[in-house]
Amino acid sequence: MPVFCTRGTVLTRLIHVATIATEGNYGWIGTQDGMIRLAMIGTQGRAQDWLTTAWNHSRSLNTWIQMILITFVAAPLFADSPPLSDLRLDDDSGMLESDQFAWQTKPLYVEPPTLDSSDRPNPIVTRLPDPKPTSSPQPQRWRSGESVPARLASSFVHPADQNGWTPDSGQSKDPSFHVGDVLSHLSADATPGETTLQLETPWWRQHQSELIDNRRQPMQISLDQLIQMALENSAQIRVYEKTPQIRHTAVAEAYSAFDWTQFLDSKWQDISDPVGSTLTVGGNGTRFLDNNIQSNIGVRRRNEHGGELEVNQRFGHQNTNSRFFIPNDQGTARLTLGYTQPLMRGRGTTYNRSLIVLASIDAQRATDEYQRQLQQHLLEIARAYWTLYLERSTLTQKVSLYLKSLQNEQQLRERQAIDAQRSQLVQATAAVESRKSDLIRARAAVQNAETKLRALINAPGLDENSEIIPLDVPTLESFSPDLTSEFSTAIQNRPEIQAAIKEIQAACVRTKMAKHEMLPVLDLVTETYVSGLQGNSQVGDAWLDQFRVGAPSYTIGLEWEVAVGRRAASANLRRRQLESIQLSEKYRSTLELVKAEVEVAVREVVTSYRELAAKDRARQAAIVEAETLEARWRTLGGRDNNASQLFESLISAQSRVTEAEHEVSTALLTYSLSLINLRHANGTLMQMTFE
Repeated sequence: MPVFCTRGTVLTRLIHVATIATEGNYGWIGTQDGMIRLAMIGTQGRAQDWLTTAWNHSRSLNTWIQMILITFVAAPLFADSPPLSDLRLDDDSGMLESDQFAWQTKPLYVEPPTLDSSDRPNPIVTRLPDPKPTSSPQPQRWRSGESVPARLASSFVHPADQNGWTPDSGQSKDPSFHVGDVLSHLSADATPGETTLQLETPWWRQHQSELIDNRRQPMQISLDQLIQMALENSAQIRVYEKTPQIRHTAVAEAYSAFDWTQFLDSKWQDISDPVGSTLTVGGNGTRFLDNNIQSNIGVRRRNEHGGELEVNQRFGHQNTNSRFFIPNDQGTARLTLGYTQPLMRGRGTTYNRSLIVLASIDAQRATDEYQRQLQQHLLEIARAYWTLYLERSTLTQKVSLYLKSLQNEQQLRERQAIDAQRSQLVQATAAVESRKSDLIRARAAVQNAETKLRALINAPGLDENSEIIPLDVPTLESFSPDLTSEFSTAIQNRPEIQAAIKEIQAACVRTKMAKHEMLPVLDLVTETYVSGLQGNSQVGDAWLDQFRVGAPSYTIGLEWEVAVGRRAASANLRRRQLESIQLSEKYRSTLELVKAEVEVAVREVVTSYRELAAKDRARQAAIVEAETLEARWRTLGGRDNNASQLFESLISAQSRVTEAEHEVSTALLTYSLSLINLRHANGTLMQMTFE
């Protein structure tokens, strides 16, 4: 005789509890509007096993109550139940049955459920047979004798399936909310005065000026003073400032191409050659002997038009054994003036001053790079300063928490003979030791922050014997920057943008030089000279004769040269053109990056202030919770389990207060740094006062 039970409340709650208990472990089971939803993952256990699993995994008081009822009411009905895979539907009776027992069901189908916002999220069952999406939510009928778990698994259709989503697609979708709607609602519910909110002064600010280590000397200092000390003493800043000075030397080097150049050369020549002709020395001489000394002194200079002027004076003395060398012991002198002017390649001040322009642009780029590096270094100093402030605030907060723990422990010791349990005292002692270890780490964090600040500044007065105490405090006033004006300011002041513009200017100059170098060489060459000669080694008289005897000689000519094909010049021009295009794109990229940095900085200012307001409200709520729990614990006391749980909740609540205070301190630091980052993003960091 099979056992019957109607599919009512007991079975519905049984399956619902099994849903809660086994979710994510054994599959998904649930009910909706009295209709069964089932997605098996191959479990062949009995209903009794499901109850045991649900009992072991239940997580709420409501579930426990349900499980108690089900254990004592429904479990006996399933004591001898068969595996679910053996269940089948009888077409005539409309019952789920096996050889031993049957379930009364509603008509012969199960409708796909319609989910609402109150439904639990449906986990994806990866080991199910692939469900087939249905075109419309029509009832899915069972065939006689079909396996119940397989039929239920194949007939269940998630509402998202109609949009192409399937459990095997690797995506999860929760129909109970939409991210954009939630965020829009959050923005709409923002506190109207949040952008102008004046927060109350945190209590730990009054402890900022206190000396932590009594063995050291206090040094109360503001961020502006640290910046000034860094500009005067920082070794890293001195490294940065040398770069522009080095680059500026290239400008003077480029100008030196138009300086006057002095030259002097002297040569002694002693010749003894065999004679091959009687006309060489005359008579019967067999060797030609020649003693000759010459000296040449002068100056030359290239002008900005490309021309080169040279003036030189040559002196000489010569004596030979030739009968035809008259007079003997000759003294000679020759004054020469030459000028060469390019007519095509190399002419013009634009081309000849190009190297000066390039050197000047490079020096200006070095200055921009120095400004960027300097601002970055000052930003690191500001971050280190506010980090030190944060670590000191955190230490103060942890000291407060430690003192509360000591107070709790002391009160428990006093009440130990009355109503305090030993377990509570152990908890209090453990909390004291844990918070003592937190103090050790927090103190080390303060010292580490001081060390980093000293390394950035390198000031002689900032040594290990002095304790740096920040004088400045984070601002609590709101600031609402305008993105358009901030970006406009960044375009005018950011060193990266100025450097990118100068790179384009330099590329244009190089491109013009390359175009000019495509021209052939055509030079006008001119030269004129006067000379004098005297015997008996009278070099001085010969120098005078070059001005008083005879007339000047001169030469005029043209020189032309061009490379066949001009491949080198063409390749150079193409390279310069490509470099110009590349630098134009680099400038565009720099603008986009700067715009993104400014946008992020502006958004961070607004967001960090709103976050600060929210963190402060959370801190106040945590304080109220801790004070309430503390009042209840100090008032009620007792040795029951409720008192132990209450004390444990109090310890956790006090820790949450400290965490909330730390989050407020972090939010204050974030807001202060966001204001500094905004000045760094728009390039005005050097123009602001760090207060």
